[in-house]
Amino acid sequence: TTRKKKFEPKPATPHQIAAIVSEMPDKYKALILIAAYCGLRWGEVSELRRKDVDLVAMTIRVDRAVVWRKGTPEVGTPKSYAGIRTVALPSNVKAQLELHLEGFARPGPDGLLFPNATGTGHLHVNTLSKTFWHAREKAGRPDLRIHDLRHTYGTLTAQAGASLKESMELMGHSSVQAALVYQHVAAGRHAEIAKRIAQLADSTSSDQLVAAAE
Repeated sequence: TTRKKKFEPKPATPHQIAAIVSEMPDKYKALILIAAYCGLRWGEVSELRRKDVDLVAMTIRVDRAVVWRKGTPEVGTPKSYAGIRTVALPSNVKAQLELHLEGFARPGPDGLLFPNATGTGHLHVNTLSKTFWHAREKAGRPDLRIHDLRHTYGTLTAQAGASLKESMELMGHSSVQAALVYQHVAAGRHAEIAKRIAQLADSTSSDQLVAAAE
């Protein structure tokens, strides 16, 4: 039997995300930021509507997703029940999202945030591909896929100190295994934890320990 290859996310760095956003058309900049910093799946992002965004509470509500079947979009619930969630909106996304709501989202509470080119329905991922491929090349990440933006969020939550339970809630995961991956790949977290242990153990000598470790 062939051994199943271990899944390893390929997250982008915040610097790479910024580079990608700068290269994307204005109507897609907020989409990239929401995928990378709110962790929504493509089907969840492309079904977002004005009523799902609360810029006062700084939240995005996720309780629907779109799936394409034989070229036709079908709206249903997210991938799993755990996918129904309210995600806190990081402040670095707010300004671009405000611009997007003013200039590109369809009108009314049910107006799609990211409509297709004609404004008549859902945006298909293939429509985004050409501009995204160009942007990722410029960012030095020709390997990056749209879905890897979600992996970026998963890794950032672990780096920011999210517990396993919190990571599951934020990502909309129903299994521990899926969320556990991000705890393991959070680059630099082990070193950060070691620094904090040193500081807790002996505040007077922690600086020396950190300097020696670096």
